[in-house]
Parts: sequence; C-alpha cells; structure tokens
Amino acid sequence: MFWCPRALRIIIVLAGVGLLALASYYLLSQLIAVFTFPMGTIIIVLGLLISRPAGVTVDRDQATSARMLLDRAILGASIYQIVFLDSKLILKRLASSRTTILSVLILALAGLFVDGYLGALAGGAGGYAVQEYATQRNRRRNLKNNTLTTLGRGDLEIPYEDLKEVRLRKNKLLLEGKNGLAKIGLPKGYASQMSPKLRAILGGKYKSEGLFDSPLQSTQTTQPLTREIIKETVLVTCRHCGSRAPQGTLKCPNCGAIL
Repeated sequence: MFWCPRALRIIIVLAGVGLLALASYYLLSQLIAVFTFPMGTIIIVLGLLISRPAGVTVDRDQATSARMLLDRAILGASIYQIVFLDSKLILKRLASSRTTILSVLILALAGLFVDGYLGALAGGAGGYAVQEYATQRNRRRNLKNNTLTTLGRGDLEIPYEDLKEVRLRKNKLLLEGKNGLAKIGLPKGYASQMSPKLRAILGGKYKSEGLFDSPLQSTQTTQPLTREIIKETVLVTCRHCGSRAPQGTLKCPNCGAIL
C-alpha cells in the first residue's frame, strides 16, 4: 500500500518531532545526539515545505493537452508523474531508484557512525524527507517549464495502440502490452478517481473489474437485456359496407357479411 501524499507530509513532520523528542531524552541522560538534533529539525522543515499534493487532475489542460494527470506513481523503486494524452501516456520520472535508495542509505550510515542506532533512524528518515522534497521540486519544474509532454532522461512513453488491456486493481494500474505486464503503484484513493476517466480515454481497452464503478454504471452493466417483439396487424376491407377488420375475421363486425 502507498500512503496518500497528504498523509506523507504529516508522517514526515511527526517523524522529525519524534526524533527531536528522543534526542532530548538522550540529552537528559547526558548523551549528546550530535547528528539527530539537526536532522530532526531538517526533517520538520522539509515536511512543512512540501505543499499539498494535486492528486488526480482530470480536467483537460489546454497548455499541455493532458486529459488526466497523476502527481505520483511508483514503478519499480522509481517515482513518476503520469500524463494521459489523447494517443499515449507519458511517465515523467521524478526520482530514480538509485536516488531513493542511496539518499536513505548514505544518511542512515552517517547517522549510525555519529549517534549509533538513533542516528541511523534519523538518517533514514532524513533521506526519505529529502527524496520527497526533491520529488515535489521536479514535479513543479515540469509544470513550470511545460515539459509534461516531452521526453527527458528516464522518462517513458507508451502509445495506446501498443496496449492490449488496462485495468485498475486495488491501488495498482496494470498495463498489458506487447512486451508484457507493467504494474504501477498508486497512492491510496487514486484508483476510484481514475476509473471514469480511463474509460473515456481508452475506450474498450480499459477493462473495469467493477470495484470502482458508480452504482448507476453497475446497474447499467449488470441489468439483463429484454427484447420487445412488435406484431404487425393486417386489416381487410368489407366489400359490402367498407368497414375494416383484422385479417382472419370470418364476418364483418359492422354488417355481418362474410369477408
């Protein structure tokens, strides 16, 4: 499960507060947490600087022709911004797997060397906070420089014609193409917002599993079809009085003559 980006901000700030509290406890025990004190402060500042996420944007962006925009998705260990266009989708890389892992590992080892296990905990949390802040900065840069539809280093482009099937399963976007299946992790709550728009963008290539359909859509797709049969009635005219009667009638209902 991937946390909602709004929850990530809160977690980062709370992590910094918790580290400062632990560092203060160490200080009361006559142990100075040289690494943990400044790292806890940095984590709190970074958490406060991370702005509220945009989430799933489904209104067409006139500047980029984007039909839907996701501010965060995870493929492998890399973080991407996903842009759905009329004929293709683009994954803009915000943080590589190397950056994500190395930032956490290096700061954790530095903290372990200076403050022991508490420092390692502070370094790991600090590396994660730095990565999230860098991710937001890259996301803003893409929007500011209008580079959402251009490919840069580490970006991926997938034409819709190369896709056989697209599904949403819990918090994953499944893309089945000619070269296999790609599983993209989504933050909690994103899938339910994406489902109606994916149907409009991809048409028959989007296969709904029914988990994110509205009640109206579910009723329309599960209600059995009925066929209405309309019978055609042929009328004959009486040769004596001119009245009309259904074909097969033996006597005229008006004059009683044999038809």
